[in-house]
Amino acid sequence: MNTAFVLYVGVKNCVVAFDRANGAEIWRRKLKDGGMAAGGFVTTLTDGERVYAHASGSLYCLDARTGAVLWSNDLPGLGYGIASLAVVGASAPPAGVVSEKMRQESAASAGAGATAM
Repeated sequence: MNTAFVLYVGVKNCVVAFDRANGAEIWRRKLKDGGMAAGGFVTTLTDGERVYAHASGSLYCLDARTGAVLWSNDLPGLGYGIASLAVVGASAPPAGVVSEKMRQESAASAGAGATAM
């Protein structure tokens, strides 16, 4: 499998690999579930050989071809915040941007709930 043709999505404490040509799921890896911590948000970054993912206060390194966990780190003492990931030449996504987006979505859904009553 050529990882240049793969899209990696972090969602609901999972990393999912998709074929970019047809949208077919290639593999799925469930990560540690931290309950309501960060709402299941997963930050992902790939260097082509590995996929790095942060979810529920833990950092993971996955094999980009198979989704196998190569290593993980519970990041002791750092809590459950949303993480930014970076390797030389790439980064994903700036935490401030993600935090603002989550705040906006939370405010919008709270407003929608208030009008539905």
